[in-house]
Amino acid sequence: MTPSRRLGTQSIERSARLLVCLSRRVPLGWKVADLAEHCELDKGTTRRILGALTRYRLVQYHAFDKRYLPGPLLFELGLARPEYSQFQREAIACIEKLDIGINIGRFLCIRSEYDFVCAGQVGSLSQGYSLHLGARRPLATSVAGMAIITAHPPAQARNLFVECLSKLPHRADKKTDAIKKMFSCSLQAGIAINQGYLTMGWSSYAAAVRDKNDVPFASIMITAVTEDFDERRIISVRSALLEAAEQLHVFCQKIELSSTPSQEINASHYDLKGTELDEIGLTEVHGRT
Repeated sequence: MTPSRRLGTQSIERSARLLVCLSRRVPLGWKVADLAEHCELDKGTTRRILGALTRYRLVQYHAFDKRYLPGPLLFELGLARPEYSQFQREAIACIEKLDIGINIGRFLCIRSEYDFVCAGQVGSLSQGYSLHLGARRPLATSVAGMAIITAHPPAQARNLFVECLSKLPHRADKKTDAIKKMFSCSLQAGIAINQGYLTMGWSSYAAAVRDKNDVPFASIMITAVTEDFDERRIISVRSALLEAAEQLHVFCQKIELSSTPSQEINASHYDLKGTELDEIGLTEVHGRT
């Protein structure tokens, strides 16, 4: 690879990293120094890339507080893939109709590499999970992401989970045991479950949604106070979520929504070794699943 080609690729990679980070702090935005530190870039490089992205309207600069936010061109480019907005509308209508019988927060989330993004929210945020439209969170820190992880074949699910753990911010270290418990319980339950493991007094349940190639790429989630979920209601919730997820899978087939290239769905991408599982204390789960 020539130096000029490597330099071009590196600039693109850095630009993509900055855009993803910008989406994590909306509507507050980022100042250059904070964004550079978070992305492990120097301020000069960060400022130059942001300047170029701003000229192309991929980034928006607010002069009054010197902060940067995602730009309008990102939305405009997304309009070129109408199947995603069709899916979003269908999924939100689907979770609105869920007959659970209790006051719940209802969410649609979509995978974004090792994160998930909230693509729809029904009900008041005071009803539990404080997740707003457009919010980006690490995949392993919520049942919304855990449903997508555990919907993969068992070996891939375990190895994807290991990678997700390795990418968590240091501030999440105190919750690692709870996250591991959520993973192992979700594998066994057939849907993702969080019965107060991460937030005392609140429980959440989620089911993965598959695209036309049968690849899990999204999830539908409900959350409410733990005391609202007795054993009978949990069974009802599981059934309702799985039925809704299957309906959305059929819809994805109808509109031919593909989250991955149909000609190459690489199952070996998450092929980690047993020693790596052992390092994070998952060998027991690995052995019995």
